[in-house]
Formats: sequence, C-alpha cells, structure tokens
Amino acid sequence: MRARVRGRRGLQPLPRCAVRRALDRVPHRARNVRRHAHDVRPPRLRRRRQRRGCPPRRDQRQADPDPRLHDLRRHGRARRNHLRVPVELGRPHRGRRNDPARCDLRRRDRRDEPLRRPRLREGGAVRWADHRDDLERRRPRRLQRLDEVHHHRGHPSLRRHARHRPPATAGGRGAVAPLLRLGLLSTARINEAILTGARQSGAVEVTAVASRDVVRALAYAQEHDIDRAHASYEELLEDSDVDAIYISLPNSMHVEWSIRALEAGKHVLCEKPMSRHPEEVERAFDVADQHERVLMEAFMYRHHLQSHALHELVLSGGIGQLRQLRARFSFTLENPEDVRLRPELDGGALMDLGCYCISGSRLVAGEPTLVFGRQVVGQTGVDMRFAAVMEFPGDVLAEFHCAFDLPYERGLEAIGSKAAVLVPEPWTCRDPHLRLNGERIDVADADRYQLQLENFAAAAHGDTEPLLGRDDAVGQARAIDALYRSAASGAAVSL
Repeated sequence: MRARVRGRRGLQPLPRCAVRRALDRVPHRARNVRRHAHDVRPPRLRRRRQRRGCPPRRDQRQADPDPRLHDLRRHGRARRNHLRVPVELGRPHRGRRNDPARCDLRRRDRRDEPLRRPRLREGGAVRWADHRDDLERRRPRRLQRLDEVHHHRGHPSLRRHARHRPPATAGGRGAVAPLLRLGLLSTARINEAILTGARQSGAVEVTAVASRDVVRALAYAQEHDIDRAHASYEELLEDSDVDAIYISLPNSMHVEWSIRALEAGKHVLCEKPMSRHPEEVERAFDVADQHERVLMEAFMYRHHLQSHALHELVLSGGIGQLRQLRARFSFTLENPEDVRLRPELDGGALMDLGCYCISGSRLVAGEPTLVFGRQVVGQTGVDMRFAAVMEFPGDVLAEFHCAFDLPYERGLEAIGSKAAVLVPEPWTCRDPHLRLNGERIDVADADRYQLQLENFAAAAHGDTEPLLGRDDAVGQARAIDALYRSAASGAAVSL
C-alpha cells in the first residue's frame, strides 16, 4: 500500500521518490530494510521484498567485479567516493567478522579480527599516543572524511590520501624519536632562520634562549614563544631540559663555547666558520669524542638538494674532467658598528663570505694543495675585500673573490672538459636550479636550515653520521689560515 499525504483534495498518494528519500533519512539500524546499491532486480520487486524485511537473494545480486567491495557492502550502506575507490560509510555490526575467503583487506595474521574504525577527536584534531602530549595536528577536511570510512588501504589512488602518520625516526621503522630540545646561545639575527627551520622540521624544538642581558633574553623569548630565558650563557649550559646548543656568537667565541657546551653534555651546532685556527677545531672535536657528543659546523647550504645535485653531477663525469672553479660572494655592509668589522672578534670578508667560496670549491674538488690570497684592509682593520686562487689535485684551479664593499653578487661555476655548470644561488638556494651549458635543471626546493636541523637531530639520536664532521671542519680552517698567511706574506702557501 502506498503512503498518502493529506492535502486540499483529501488523501493523495505520496510520490515514490519522496518515500525513498524519507527512508534514507531513517537511521540504518532503526529500519529492518537493508538496501543494496548493487541490487539490480526490478524496482517494484525490490521494494516489495524490502517492505517485508527480506534481504536480496544471492541469485538476484549483480556479480561484483571486486569481491572485497561486495564484502564491505554486506556490513552497511555503501557507495563509491569521488576517488573511485570502494568505501563504507556504515559501522560494522558488533560481533560480525569478515569472511576471509571473500575479503582480504587486512594482514594475514589479522583476518579473523573485526574491523575497527579509526578514532577521531572533535574538529579533526588527531592526537597520536606515541607523540608528545602537546602535539596536535590539523588535517584537511577531505582527509578527515576519508578517515571516517573503512577503505581498501592497498588501493594506489587512496594510498596517497591516507591518514598522515608521523615520520619514522629513531628506534626503527615506525618508531618516533623524541624532539631534540635546542637552546640558543645568544639572540643573534641568524636565530630567526633556525627558529623557522625548527618549526618546519618536526625534529627539533627550541626550548630556551640565553643572553647576557636578562631584559633582552626575556623579550626575545616572549617574541618567539620560547619557554625559558636565561640571563647568562652558563645558566643555559646547566639547563637539564636542553639537549643541544646552537652557537651563533661572534667568530672568536665559537670554539670556546663549543667546548664548554660539550663538557656540559650538550650536542653542539656551531655557526661557520668554527675557527680560523685548525688546531682549535681539532681540540673541539677531541672534546666531542671524549664526551660522546655531536659537534657540527653549520654550513646550511651543504644540506640542500642543490648542493647534492652539483656534487653528483661533477663526480659522475657530467661535465667531463673538472678543470676550473669560479666562486663569488659579496654585498655592501653599511653598518660601521657591525661585529663582522671588528678584528678582535675575527671579523672580515674572508671569514664571513669567503668561507662559503672555500667550502663550495672543496665540495667538488677536495682539499687544496696550494693557495694564494690578496686582501684589501678597511679602516676598522679587517679585510673588506679578498681574492684568492687555490690549486687542487688533478691540476684543478679555483678562483674566488668576496667583499663587504661591492654590490650583491653570488655564484659558483664548475668548468669541465666537456661542459660547464653554473649555480646562480649556491649559498642562499633561492630558486634552486643548475645551468648545464645554459640549459636549466630544476632542483626540488626545501628549507636548508630545516634540512640541517634534521640531519643534526638524527646524528644526535645516533641514527646517522653528521653530514659535516671533523675532517670537513678542520679542512675548512686550514684553508682559511693558509689564505690569511698568504695575504700577509704576499706569497703562495702550501698545505
């Protein structure tokens, strides 16, 4: 009997489409009718059996091309989503178990267990039990909807949109390492880049900052949402809630505070250059080995994929035999009170800018065997301009210049017997790409400070070796020291 509705002319038959819409609004478990999207019987017969509460007969079901989809439909109202993959919107009945012969959605040792829905919190906020208690992630609305369904996790089109899992870190596959708690030793401007990289990495958390001015430390901590502020560097080293120290002090103080932090049991990420004296760098790494701590020089550009691409291209013979290197880095330093212009703090263009040119040349050519340098000393007593030629094994020559009193310029070029490759932005890695004989080769972009912190954190947890270790830091200091000695004497210096 058809449903009727009262109108002006008395009881009128209710359209069948309205009946079906009304039934769809009834909760699934509140009605005894179980509709199947794959039932292809005539509409009248199908509705008659539904009114009697009879399930569809097996011989009247459409053969489904995917038996797993059919098994999902047995447990509730089903449909296909916009990704064209089978999903189920209804929750399985309690006590029901999937038929292993017809459904192979789970691992072999878990086929007899009932399906369980992923647990979601209100608003789509997911809290992982194996993460820190205060870690809470927000995910796009589409992913929240996908989390509320039981789906075939092996489907390739759905695997890309599956629930985001925390990255596997220390402790093996799927294990989550604790965040490396980093303390900032000073309030230098370079800290801004470290704070941004730490927020993006998910492996490092900046928990403390120290300054010799307590007002400055408190203001800096409040501005950058840092938990603790210390009125002295010694207090930061004694902080038990800090695992590692980032040292961004002037160049002359790098080795001293690196050693003090290592002796306090902290891992150390020290700004470049660590020192102009190789014996001081050796002593710092000896202390790191003695206390089983990680010490790394912070050449952030070396962690970028652009630097890796250049290294692989040259070493693989992509430009033939390497013969010549050209590097440059300069800008105008207008502040006369800048610490980089103070000789007692080891300032100068070679220490601040030339160290990049030396490092980039050593990246592809190895260690120099002979260097010759010339400098122009400014009014403050530091080198405002420095030009150098370095000789590497295999008759490879490298030339570079750096300056504090020239317009902004940067670049690194490697010339081989067959081709030449140019890196327009080797140090800042903006718009990362290479130019091989003028042809552009794009490189995936990433935050170089984030990559540096991730490598440092992994090394501190014992998962990997630091990208830049003792040999690289000592080789860098030897080249800088030799160039200063050459500029002072006016003669080439052999290493």
